[in-house]
Amino acid sequence: MHYLIERRIHTTPRVLVIALAIFASLLWSADARATPILSVDPSSTTVVTGEVFSLNILIEDVSDLYAYQFSVAYDPLIVNANSVTEGAFLATAGATFFFPGFIDNTAGLITFVANTLQTAVVGASGSGPLASIEFIAVGQGTSPISVFFDADPLIGDGLLDSNLSPIATGDPVAAAVTVVTPEPATLLLVGAGSAATFVRRARLRARRR
Repeated sequence: MHYLIERRIHTTPRVLVIALAIFASLLWSADARATPILSVDPSSTTVVTGEVFSLNILIEDVSDLYAYQFSVAYDPLIVNANSVTEGAFLATAGATFFFPGFIDNTAGLITFVANTLQTAVVGASGSGPLASIEFIAVGQGTSPISVFFDADPLIGDGLLDSNLSPIATGDPVAAAVTVVTPEPATLLLVGAGSAATFVRRARLRARRR
């Protein structure tokens, strides 16, 4: 009897250690499967009126991404979108079919930006750019640039895995673009550059005569 009691006393700490190890392993596994997040990069940009610049839409910590579709919102009084091009991330898993979506510079929206793998068996995993958007600064002020999934199921925004099942995501991270008026020195440099170009062209025309 005493032997059984003593054995249980010595066994109990060992069982507790094993249980704690299993629990810690489960917690580590949960952390390892981080929730994917979309973001706009860089998060903060300052440009001058008339300047053309690009922002990237990034995905972080995704597993088995096979297809995606998202929307982007901005202030059309401050920036206008020019074009949308495919990012390199999804193509790391195979051939893709990219659709740049529709730009509406009146509403300040880009909708139906979509991409899908065509023949790959497994989707892309990791982090990287989904798309790059070129903008032009048209007015002074600060415009948020927000990437989002439209809640309307008929729109079809979201991420899909290779089984065409939805991938849950965290809240997207927006960016901000501040447009300022060019400083006088900048205007002078631009003017001087334009004048020099005009003089060079005039001299070339004179020589050809």
